[in-house]
Amino acid sequence: MELEINLFCKHNHQAVQIINDPSMNPTQRLLCYECLDQYQYQTELIEISIALAQANKNFNQTSKYSNLILLQNIMHLNTFIKNFWLLKVEIQEVCEQINIKTLQWLQKLQDLQNKEFIQRFDQSFNKYQDDLDEVNYGFLTQQYLPVLNTLINPFNSLNKFNPCQQTLLQLSKVNIEDAIQQLNVENQCRTLIEKIERVKLNSICEQEFTHIKEIIVNSSEQNKGIQSEIIEQSTNLIGLRQHLSQSIHKLEIELTNRISQQNGEYFQSIQNLNLLINEGSFNKFIEKINRIEKDQAIIIMREEFKTKLTNCIQGVLNNTLKDLQRQPASEPIPNRFILHKLIKTEIRQKDCCYAIQFNKDTSIMISTSGKDIKVWDFYKGHLKLSNTLQKHIDDVTCLLFSNYSNSFISGCGNEDGSIVCWQQDNNFGWKSSKPFKQHSLGLRCMIMNHDETQLITGSLGKTIIIWKLDFKENNLVYEYSLFENQNKLLSLSMNDSETCMVSCNEDQVIFIWWKQQGIWKFKDTLKQSVQDIGRQIKFLSDTEFIWLQQSKGRVHFFEGQNFKFQEKPEKQLLLNNQQQDWNLFPILYNKLKNVIVIRHNSTVFIIRKQLDGNLKIMADPIQCQSEFTYGSLSKDCQYLVLWDMVSQQYNVYEILV
Repeated sequence: MELEINLFCKHNHQAVQIINDPSMNPTQRLLCYECLDQYQYQTELIEISIALAQANKNFNQTSKYSNLILLQNIMHLNTFIKNFWLLKVEIQEVCEQINIKTLQWLQKLQDLQNKEFIQRFDQSFNKYQDDLDEVNYGFLTQQYLPVLNTLINPFNSLNKFNPCQQTLLQLSKVNIEDAIQQLNVENQCRTLIEKIERVKLNSICEQEFTHIKEIIVNSSEQNKGIQSEIIEQSTNLIGLRQHLSQSIHKLEIELTNRISQQNGEYFQSIQNLNLLINEGSFNKFIEKINRIEKDQAIIIMREEFKTKLTNCIQGVLNNTLKDLQRQPASEPIPNRFILHKLIKTEIRQKDCCYAIQFNKDTSIMISTSGKDIKVWDFYKGHLKLSNTLQKHIDDVTCLLFSNYSNSFISGCGNEDGSIVCWQQDNNFGWKSSKPFKQHSLGLRCMIMNHDETQLITGSLGKTIIIWKLDFKENNLVYEYSLFENQNKLLSLSMNDSETCMVSCNEDQVIFIWWKQQGIWKFKDTLKQSVQDIGRQIKFLSDTEFIWLQQSKGRVHFFEGQNFKFQEKPEKQLLLNNQQQDWNLFPILYNKLKNVIVIRHNSTVFIIRKQLDGNLKIMADPIQCQSEFTYGSLSKDCQYLVLWDMVSQQYNVYEILV
């Protein structure tokens, strides 16, 4: 049995030659024709066919067995690819069916809308007196919704399924007023009105029950308004159909009980009237009505009922909405493995990109290009350059985008240390502020508070500066500086409640800062277990932060309260044993998705915090071509964009959390 194998180079092309140098990395020794064009060394090259023939001479039984295992794996993987392709075709067919059904449904709804408009137009302009036809939207919902649910159910495990499912839930709850209209009080009153209209008693009777009918009509209209509010406010709160159904059921029970408790005497009088009608005691009925008409207490009770009914319904619905809001959003499972998929961009940039940032809805990405700032349109992982901004006189090393508007801040590195505010104008251009300069050397980190009124910057000039920030006016105002740092400041982080701040520098010490009467002040220093420079630091909560040391890729975990923190050695996480010399890739943390991104040397790690507080690598590490790699995570945690100095290319990864 000969050695039969297909060999591929780093470009995933068929290899034609091999480098005869055992000291080289095996993955770099196989060369295709493209590799040969770029090959610059003098080492001997051997044809693959000759190499295979030579290898077959030493092909023992163990090698044969290993080759058989490899061939079986390749065969199975090819089978999987073929079956997955068939699955893809089947999915496309189902998607096409879903598309056809939804378009049919939409067309029929539009036809009904057009018909209703034409009828109203004819009635208004052509003096037609015919009653308008009732538009039966519910019938179309019953016709199409089960079909769509059946077709879409197989996709319920996919990441993009939830928005579709929630939309169908909204469609199924368009008639949510039915749940309210089933209340006991409304059924009783409706039955009573029908009986009164049939017997057509005297004017006193008609007048009395006209009041009741008005109550029902008004309550129904109010219910519709309340219903619209429920649908609007619950769009982002409803996670599962079962939870919504249970909430509505509880609402019905509570609403019925509260109305009965608060208005029991009034309902008892209505039920007594209904009983007289059922018994045929019309004389007694009229006598009772006459007494009611003169009874001021009943009249007052009737008027109060209108207000109480509305307030009662509103109160119960508000409580239900609060319960829904208190329900925690579906948190990402801490032990769920994270997948990432490379989206090829083929976008190259020769000048160094030290920082990348996204706007609030991930439609805009900004990145540095030497002294310039590039503005990109970003859509589903694809980049399109829309603008190049020029204001700085030195390389831009820091960017910070607003969470609420299309405004951002840029900071200069090296010797300059200037800061510029940017704001998008109505024509989608960008206007800049004057450069603000207080730092003596270049910036290394920038953070701001939640309401974006304060900017905090750190630089190689050993100072932290506090600025008053105004994105609307595109302006910064210097407030004060913190001077306790004795060496180059590398990283800053603030806790969620904005009461504590930590910083690390080249002194191998962590500085603790606290806010006292609105002013940041030095609190204490914290020595870690290893004497090493900290390259990055990041708060994960009010009481927890992590610190990344330089000489080894080891993440240290700190916990504490009242500004007293202690290192937890048992929660350390070793990334690798390499050394990191450059700190312009901050620790990225998306709290909602529980995703932490750390680049150490040339490897990017995606991490999650577990239920026990420990950190764990939850994705295949992304191996870059050099440690001079910089990037950022989109605010929705769906995309990770990297640029590295060797390939001089932007790489976009879709993150499947």
